Amino acid sequence: MDTKGIIIRAAFELFEDRPFHKISVEEIIQKAHVSRRTFYQYFRDKYGLMHEYFRARIGSILIEGYDGTNWFGQTKNSFDYFLSHAPYLLNIKNTHGQDPLWDFLIKYVGEFYASVKEHNKKAPLSREELLIAEGIAAVSVHFYQYCINHPENIDSKELTEVLSAMIPVTYRLYNTAENAEKAEKAEDGENAENAENAENAENAEQS
Repeated sequence: MDTKGIIIRAAFELFEDRPFHKISVEEIIQKAHVSRRTFYQYFRDKYGLMHEYFRARIGSILIEGYDGTNWFGQTKNSFDYFLSHAPYLLNIKNTHGQDPLWDFLIKYVGEFYASVKEHNKKAPLSREELLIAEGIAAVSVHFYQYCINHPENIDSKELTEVLSAMIPVTYRLYNTAENAEKAEKAEDGENAENAENAENAENAEQS
């Protein structure tokens, strides 16, 4: 393992035992057996270290290897990861200060969903579409938080199914021939529902 990996692993072991805000950079470098100068060659502070670790882990689980069709499996794996690392995550979930973890995850996951939508649209996203991606990310992160607060009551497959039903197809699957058909059906259903709601609202006003 390289020096950066050694530092990340040492920090992770500390974060599992105690709340994040109670652990200092000094403790991390002692655990990793590196100098303070070496630590700051790789990380701006312990927040940067934490984000680096999660970018690597969440990236490898949810984003790396994504081929436009395997969203369900990779999302389920990400829930499994949060469930299996609940003690660590409980220690850092209420971290305050610069770049809190959950804000970071909302941004990172939001970028992922926006990239899928942009791939399908083959054009820059509108402000409304970017807001939808951010909203999807916020819901996803809420589900991650639910995992670590209630790990004993969670079935990752069921949770993925619920999230899947909430996310428009064009934000989670590439428009291959099969996926394009799914997206078209989903959009037609949404348009029909919107038309029905509009008609009901109009009838209510007239009555």
